[in-house]
Amino acid sequence: MQPSETPVVILAGGKGMRLREYTEFVPKGLVPIGGMPVLLHVMKIYAHQGFRRFILCLGYKGDMIQKYLTGQDWLTDGIKLEAGSPMHEIKNFTKELGDFDVTFVDTGLDTETGGRIKKVEKYIKGDNFFANYCDGLCDVDLKELLSFHLNKGR
Repeated sequence: MQPSETPVVILAGGKGMRLREYTEFVPKGLVPIGGMPVLLHVMKIYAHQGFRRFILCLGYKGDMIQKYLTGQDWLTDGIKLEAGSPMHEIKNFTKELGDFDVTFVDTGLDTETGGRIKKVEKYIKGDNFFANYCDGLCDVDLKELLSFHLNKGR
């Protein structure tokens, strides 16, 4: 399985209670680290290693994440954006801009982690995908991790 074909589900719907001084005004994924939202740091980690399909599970202030990502000319030079929702209709649009594919899904305000992943199931093509919190930063060889799990039949 190629990294560019492996979807990355990013959980960006929680209320971010431990960051309340920020998250009263913006969702946790838009809290800045070094002048850039933490969500973009996570996406850049995956993109740097060849992963290009992102499914964002939105909830609390999710409209702000969608507006932020779709309103950035400097960011959207290489991204295909698609909106969809199993909960209720979001204005659908597709913008062909390059080799990124970002799907926004409103997974509900109070939905728990497993429920969010279940609600994006129809956007995941195949059996394998990554799941990451919108603030889950790490230094991991993702291709090696994927290969390890596939070689173990997992």
